[in-house]
Amino acid sequence: MHPAFLDHLLPSDLPLPHDRPFTYAEARDALGGRHAVSTLHRRGLLVSDVRSVYRMASSTDSLAMRIATLRLVVPCDAVVCDRSAAWLHGAEMALPPNGQLAPPPVDVFLPRNARLTNKVTHSGARTLAADDVMLIDGLHVTTALRTACDVGRLLPREQAMAVLDSLAATSRMVTPTQVMALTSRYRGFRGVRQLRDLAPRIDSRSQSTPESILRLRWQDCADLPAPTPQVAVTTPDGLRFLDLGVPSIKYGAEYDGSEFHGPEQAEHDAERRAWFAADGWIIDVLRRDNLFGAHQDWEHVLRRGIRRAQRRRTAPSAA
Repeated sequence: MHPAFLDHLLPSDLPLPHDRPFTYAEARDALGGRHAVSTLHRRGLLVSDVRSVYRMASSTDSLAMRIATLRLVVPCDAVVCDRSAAWLHGAEMALPPNGQLAPPPVDVFLPRNARLTNKVTHSGARTLAADDVMLIDGLHVTTALRTACDVGRLLPREQAMAVLDSLAATSRMVTPTQVMALTSRYRGFRGVRQLRDLAPRIDSRSQSTPESILRLRWQDCADLPAPTPQVAVTTPDGLRFLDLGVPSIKYGAEYDGSEFHGPEQAEHDAERRAWFAADGWIIDVLRRDNLFGAHQDWEHVLRRGIRRAQRRRTAPSAA
């Protein structure tokens, strides 16, 4: 199928399954070549959550769809672990940075002394107890709590914080107390110090990876007042929430990502923040350049905003 011909087809006309995932090879054969697959993926009609596996963008990203996706690449005796297990447990922040653009391999562990060596899986050694593994529709997966302990130890610190927050939001088993209680089991293991540091910080209220990262960095600045996630503020329109804030001085910080804060959302955000300002709040809005990259200035933004809020709260009122 020539890529130019695809311009005249509706998604429903494509000769691909609409109710299940399919492999790259299946898509290539159905469409008549790899260029057609690439074109549909680039145009957003095909979604790839896992390398070399696709689904129609119109399909629902459900648990059943995720299980079916992993079944296409994971051997029946393998155990899904780490980021992939977190994703399967519903942790939306489990994908690595730009994971939507470049789908990651599936993290798996084989119960025998072997490793997978294909391009769609990441395999390594892992010692698992019987109660570390559960079945999800026939697929062996590390439990949410074991997954939390693994990602908390093995992922880069800031990414680990985001995945832990996301797991806590989807599983009642992942709490600061429960994760901290298991850290003694990993004494001497790689990354256990990081796990002990992150466990008390786990917070299910975090709404995005950058929000988790900003909170973690803010907490690392021990001389600043600690932030509270999702601060509830009563407005004439009901409760509204700030990403992070210090209610005692009415200071808040929010992260606006381009994927969720386009032109339509911008007007709503401006109205909401105008009300906060009228109620005495100082709100700083941080974007990608503030938080990441060579010119990041998130700490300067926070310190400047907090100083302003503190000065205003302590300034004598006008006679």
